[in-house]
Amino acid sequence: MANSRRRVDSYRDRIITTYEYDGSAVRKLEELPEQHEEQQRRSKTNRSKAVVRRYSVSRGYVLFLAFVCIAVSALCIMYLRQKATITTQYETIAELESEYSQLRSNNDAKYNQVMDSVSIEDIKNAAENRLGMSYAGAGQIVYYDLTDGSYVRQYKDVPTE
Repeated sequence: MANSRRRVDSYRDRIITTYEYDGSAVRKLEELPEQHEEQQRRSKTNRSKAVVRRYSVSRGYVLFLAFVCIAVSALCIMYLRQKATITTQYETIAELESEYSQLRSNNDAKYNQVMDSVSIEDIKNAAENRLGMSYAGAGQIVYYDLTDGSYVRQYKDVPTE
């Protein structure tokens, strides 16, 4: 029979078995049960160490993730506070607009009431009779040209011609 060898590939943690062949029939060599159990135990511990190494996280990374979580939580809390403040302000604005509308309608109603209670004839009679006012005559009206602006200031009495 030809020689057969077994070797362990540490990178892949598996056993590579060579086959013995004699003629056209190929037979797998039988392993010793003790060796087989020890190899399984070693490969199992190697696999568990590899899993631990693969999924282990450094202390710095954990601190970084904790900092990021705290920062995101703080931002969410600040956002919710701002949203609550804005909502309160909108409610206050709505109340003030409602109050303004009510005051405006009350003001319009009072204005209409005053305008309806006084007539032009009553005002004319009061001015002529009680205050002694009269309409201006043709010679009492003086016209000015406005050259410097839209109004006239009177510093002296108006001259009579």
